[in-house]
Amino acid sequence: ALEKDPLGHIYAETRTNGHIWKSTDNGYSWLISHSVTGSNYVNDLEYNSFTGTLFSANNHYIYRSTDFGENWEFLSNGMGDADAINSLTVDKKGNIFAGSQEEGSAIYLSTDNGDSWTDMDTNQTFGDIINVGLDDILAVENYLLVATHSGVAKSTDMGQSWEFITNGLRSLDI
Repeated sequence: ALEKDPLGHIYAETRTNGHIWKSTDNGYSWLISHSVTGSNYVNDLEYNSFTGTLFSANNHYIYRSTDFGENWEFLSNGMGDADAINSLTVDKKGNIFAGSQEEGSAIYLSTDNGDSWTDMDTNQTFGDIINVGLDDILAVENYLLVATHSGVAKSTDMGQSWEFITNGLRSLDI
């Protein structure tokens, strides 16, 4: 993942050794901004322009930085034992969504800049789909899109209900 903040800093994640790299000179040089120990590699980065906060989705955890990657804070309130947090997105109101692969899939919502998280209960809303396997989540205008192993799902009510939109997809493993 790559992310850029309003100051022009570029952040890059690496999955092999759990580092977030930061460049302040348009990518000509890089320094480690954050390092995660163990096998907890970084999956995604997202900058919340509403709050000036950078988020890192790690294998089992989420971290945030309010000072452009200088310091990082561990977040977990409400996430329990989330597994494989693959993706983060921020909607047009500043709400943060985190996608996890736990028990098929899970989407967590934070309306307070990551201080607390609510499980959106996707196992119920995805219905009979056994292996949703959430891989990516994206906030677009007034809806959310989720890439899964069963196609693309769309929600127009902040994740309360979902509709699979697969017409024309040649493969459903997105």
